[in-house]
Amino acid sequence: MAIYHFSAQIISRSTGRSAVAAASYRAGEKMIDKRTGEVFDYSKRDLSVKFKEIFTPDGSPEWMKDRSKLWNAVEEIEKRKDAQLAREIVLALPVELTRNQRVELLRNFVQEAFVQKGMVADAAIHEDFYQETKNPHAHIMLTTRVVEPNGFGQKERLWNDKQLLEEWRISWQIHANNALEKAGRDERIDHRTLAAQGIERMPTIHEGWGAEKTERKAINEAIRAYNENKALEAQREELLAELSGVVLQAKKERFIQQQKTIEKTLLDMPTERRRAYVQKTVEELEKRRLEKVRRVQSKASKRHERRQAQYFELRDTFRQKTPVERLRIEALYRQAARLVTALAEAIKTASAWAKERFETLQPVVVKSLASPGREHEK
Repeated sequence: MAIYHFSAQIISRSTGRSAVAAASYRAGEKMIDKRTGEVFDYSKRDLSVKFKEIFTPDGSPEWMKDRSKLWNAVEEIEKRKDAQLAREIVLALPVELTRNQRVELLRNFVQEAFVQKGMVADAAIHEDFYQETKNPHAHIMLTTRVVEPNGFGQKERLWNDKQLLEEWRISWQIHANNALEKAGRDERIDHRTLAAQGIERMPTIHEGWGAEKTERKAINEAIRAYNENKALEAQREELLAELSGVVLQAKKERFIQQQKTIEKTLLDMPTERRRAYVQKTVEELEKRRLEKVRRVQSKASKRHERRQAQYFELRDTFRQKTPVERLRIEALYRQAARLVTALAEAIKTASAWAKERFETLQPVVVKSLASPGREHEK
């Protein structure tokens, strides 16, 4: 399935944003805000802007085709300090289409969804500087007032209706899928959420150029921290390995001593008493083994339930995380995976040790059963 992303936001003076500045940035042009005298020069971004065009309704004055005149007129007519200057739509373009096909798709959608309703639409397509198929997306700035032969008229409040936004999403799905089908592609987009589609998968978040830059910075910080702690981690691993070896050797020496004690004890016992002792020992070992297996299975089950609960909790909140937080979550998952692997290896080692102990003890038991008790030899 092709990537789906469609978001809308308001460009307002209450947030300190200027329509002229936003248009200058989206189009990669140098523009002057005549209301404040500020100069916005984003012409260096022109290489990432692959297409830009202003769409106007029928009967609009010709000067609205000029980007600077259009958005300065918007700034001039809006008097309130918290005025809504424009509405911006950001949408992901299918990477499966060529650049010309994406331009055609955008033109058809803008004309039907916005211009036919009476809005002026200033659209621009951005692509990665080095790679055409990396993050192609469109910015569409829309006017909020009715267009009249001499300029702008009254605000159109119906364009703020949430139902209209849903209609735009559906319209974009239809246009994009028609373009994909026309291009002979099998991919399709769906404006519904994954839950509404019945898909059990963690949702992802569309990340633009700014988010990608932030994520690269976060990754570099994580790499730097990793490099700083690498020597300490190596020392810790070395100490743990050494400690494990010492503990294992101590256990082996203790077992050998226990084996000698048991062998001497068995040989000193009468035959019947020895048989009863051996039988009791075997039953006790089997009981301990079964109890150990039960504890391991219980711990594994509880651990699985905890991990499952953590997964569902993270799945529901993952889309709200920042790139840095997502990076930390992934690091925690990798650490948890390493701990689970280490635990599995420890259980495997313990099982092998128990088996080795039983196999070592078995000849001693057989030998003791085959030998008569000393008090019977008299």
